[in-house]
Amino acid sequence: MANKKASVDTVRTGIEEITTQGDLLYKGATDLERLPKGTSGQTLKMGSSNEPEWSTVASPASPSWTTKSSGTFSAVSQVTFSGLTKTTRIIIPNVDVSSSGGINGRVGTGSGPTIITASDYAVDSQQMTAGSSSSTNMSDNKIAILSHTTSTATEPANMEIDIFVPENTTYHTHGRWVASASNAGHNIRHNYGAFRYSATTAVTAFQIYPASGTITGSYLVLELT
Repeated sequence: MANKKASVDTVRTGIEEITTQGDLLYKGATDLERLPKGTSGQTLKMGSSNEPEWSTVASPASPSWTTKSSGTFSAVSQVTFSGLTKTTRIIIPNVDVSSSGGINGRVGTGSGPTIITASDYAVDSQQMTAGSSSSTNMSDNKIAILSHTTSTATEPANMEIDIFVPENTTYHTHGRWVASASNAGHNIRHNYGAFRYSATTAVTAFQIYPASGTITGSYLVLELT
């Protein structure tokens, strides 16, 4: 009976120590102990000394687009965006071509980078011109981002290209794009589609180039972090 009375007294003493709503009572090394209440949002965990404690769980960071690079290019035969290590978005709000034709894209690998010019691309695209449309599903040696542009400096074309998991060496790097142009020669032209680089090799670059002549414009490169 003495041991039972001692236990009851210990519990009574422990309860008396709880003075605030939300406090907890737990068995310490020798006696009952009081754990003061935590703050809103905290969780209870076991500490290194085998006693409970409150812990603040950090919220996971939300993915966001951050600027990797930006700039302009003038009368060049090609523009290469290199150093890709994460999902990347290339925005080209204005691009002029010096000769009629199209604007194409290709990926690059390695530190060079080496631009892949072989028939290693699977492309599924849709193009619309003045109310009519056509689609293609093919393997080719390039990605036809925008077709049949004309040299009209006052009405430049624009494009946005997303490249997913370029660093992955287990699955194919793939992407999508949307591009449009409005000019006197072809009225309104709109191209969009998806592509895949058919090799399980890390992609380090993306290049755009005109079918002929040169291109001039500006760019913003974002990466998902």
